[in-house]
Amino acid sequence: MDHKVVALKWDSRSLQLSPRPIGTYLRADGRLGRRRRQGSSGQPGADSVLSDGVLEVASSRSAFLSKHDTSALTSEEGTRRQRVWSFALPLSRRRFSEAEEEARGSSLKSSVQPRATRKQPSWKYLVSGALAGVISRTAVSPLEVVATMNMSTSLATRNFIHEMIDIFRREGLPGLFKGNLANCLKVAPTKGIQFVVFETFKRLMARRRQWSQVRRAARFPEGNVLVEELDDIELTAGERLIAGGIAGMGAAVLCYPLEVSKTLLTAEPGRYRGVFGTLRSLVRERGFQALYRGLVPTMIAMFPYVGLEFMVYEQLKITLANKRALAMAAVGKGPEGASPNARLGRQPSSDQLPVGVLLLIGAIAGTVAQTACHPLDVIRKRLQLQGIGNRPVQYKSMIHVAQEIIRNEGGVRALYKGLSPAATSVFPSAGVSYLVYEWCKNALGAKSF
Repeated sequence: MDHKVVALKWDSRSLQLSPRPIGTYLRADGRLGRRRRQGSSGQPGADSVLSDGVLEVASSRSAFLSKHDTSALTSEEGTRRQRVWSFALPLSRRRFSEAEEEARGSSLKSSVQPRATRKQPSWKYLVSGALAGVISRTAVSPLEVVATMNMSTSLATRNFIHEMIDIFRREGLPGLFKGNLANCLKVAPTKGIQFVVFETFKRLMARRRQWSQVRRAARFPEGNVLVEELDDIELTAGERLIAGGIAGMGAAVLCYPLEVSKTLLTAEPGRYRGVFGTLRSLVRERGFQALYRGLVPTMIAMFPYVGLEFMVYEQLKITLANKRALAMAAVGKGPEGASPNARLGRQPSSDQLPVGVLLLIGAIAGTVAQTACHPLDVIRKRLQLQGIGNRPVQYKSMIHVAQEIIRNEGGVRALYKGLSPAATSVFPSAGVSYLVYEWCKNALGAKSF
């Protein structure tokens, strides 16, 4: 029996497609064939024989998923045992003899090459994100201080430069960095968790789409349904937005007490001492639930904010990296044999972009997210700080906060109070953050999915 084959490799770390084939099947001559993508005319591409295909597929009268344990395979990383899952779809009723199947399996086994790529350890993204957050936030701490003070008060505010000068006169240089330790202790785990969750959910979404393609191939065995390699699946902007939003919400839940501590140290200087001293005082005065005051508004605000920032950054990076690679290929500076019309990888390396470009697209992504979600940021800060110190408890919900601000503080425009210093701090902070993240990630040998 001849088969159309979708072959999946399984090792101890991840489930991945076999090397390079987009759609693979067993040819009449017993060799593995590759069905290329459709051309511009919509017709299927030509077949080609694979030199490094997939492992054996046993014959069957119906679709099935089978596991095959191979002998130890040797690669650059050492010797290991590998398992392969083969999804086979029958194309004809002719059955092969056991000798024929054994011969076919042996010829295919001899050509197997383990993948060079591996799923990256999560700690690499965690460390890279944490360092990026600490360095970027420290660099713009004075602007962060002014922005937080403006958002937490109902009084009219002045130009943020004048505010900075006044803080320097009253409190000296330390006043411009008050709350920075708390900010760093908060942003390090927050950013690290965001990047880990973001990369994880991108992989899960791609894997879900891959299995959807496998199921379609099972339903339409004669339809030449192609199953892409996991690394070749291109996520949509919406999927990146959702992955980033989930990352933002997850990090907010885990690190929220540190966010409360940082906000109080900035808005109430002199009242609290240190990050953990602030948390102890807050629990003693208001109870444990005070550590999570305003959590729901924060989660609601973090979903669009982080999701939009990640989505804009990755879409810009991929678009510009692809254009740069195509331009280099057009003038003969790309990889040997590269064509300007060749399909580039789903996630081009950040090495393809200059430092200035990475800084710029990171800054743009952060500024877009901050501007779009600033009203939610103002609302959550008000809910966090009410009842603290001399501030009365006057808000019941996010909608109530918005209504009171619009009614009593100058209309919808008041929801954007503090946007100027916030955007001014986010612009360099986001740029530096993504640049440091890319540097650290590359230094650790990690790659974005």
